[in-house]
Amino acid sequence: MPSTIVLNTINKNGSLLKNTQIMNTTVHTGQILSHIVMTTCPDITVSRAIARVIVEENLAACVNILPQAESIYRWQGKIESANEHILIIKGQISAFEALQQRICDLHPYELPEIITVPISGGSETFLQWLSNPDTNK
Repeated sequence: MPSTIVLNTINKNGSLLKNTQIMNTTVHTGQILSHIVMTTCPDITVSRAIARVIVEENLAACVNILPQAESIYRWQGKIESANEHILIIKGQISAFEALQQRICDLHPYELPEIITVPISGGSETFLQWLSNPDTNK
């Protein structure tokens, strides 16, 4: 099966400057509306609690919980390691500030990892669902 590489350029405002149409995949033109937010949690109980709250409060359409990742990091001058769970959170960029605040409110870590990556393309029907998850098509 052939593979295709797509290069997109995004300016500092999140606007896609170059785009490509690939099979059943839609690549946004203009403002990017959806994103993936990643965070790590110390255990499954915290992971499930944060995931449920942010979906219930419409701060995300979907959260995937990936079990048991080993993190190695520098903290307060020492090399540390921890077994963690990764949350992959999909939703609208417009909800990011509230989502970030809610993660910080619920998270036990002093400095929770919160990283956002814009979604510049994907399945058109999935991206439509992301923008309105209460509508099933």
